[in-house]
Amino acid sequence: MAYQVEGELITPAEFEDDSRWIRAVKAHRAAAAHQPITSTPPASTLSNTPALPPNTTPTTTTLRRHAPLPRLPAEDFKIVFRPGGGFDLRTTTNGALLQTLCTLATIDYATARAADRVRINPYNNSLTVSTPSESHARLYLRVSELRLGSISYPLRAYMEAPDNALRGII
Repeated sequence: MAYQVEGELITPAEFEDDSRWIRAVKAHRAAAAHQPITSTPPASTLSNTPALPPNTTPTTTTLRRHAPLPRLPAEDFKIVFRPGGGFDLRTTTNGALLQTLCTLATIDYATARAADRVRINPYNNSLTVSTPSESHARLYLRVSELRLGSISYPLRAYMEAPDNALRGII
């Protein structure tokens, strides 16, 4: 059976041959790489009329690639905290959060600062504390609220599964 492409008859072998597509894509990429990028100024700068219809507001779309979070030691105990009450973890520093958690968990701040690590995940508003000490991990798990100044926020704490654990298998 012959195929017709823009008035030309081609064989099925020619139709299914992918090498033409590969050559076409490579040629398109090569042409785009050698072509200088030019942009025209927006219509609003060419004349004094706005570029948007009168009843619309401009919106900005920001597409950012998320950098991976730093890895925590695999052999440590990892306690995840999720704050409630609308508290945004990005508004405080790691050191201030560790100091507050140490105060609430009755842990010496100097030893915790030397051994424990704090990681804030800004994308899901969670805080992970990694500690090599089992006693510190047990004390961190007892913290149920986060007090910053005179404001108290509810806090849910749980221990993260080890890195080599499988989900759903106990």
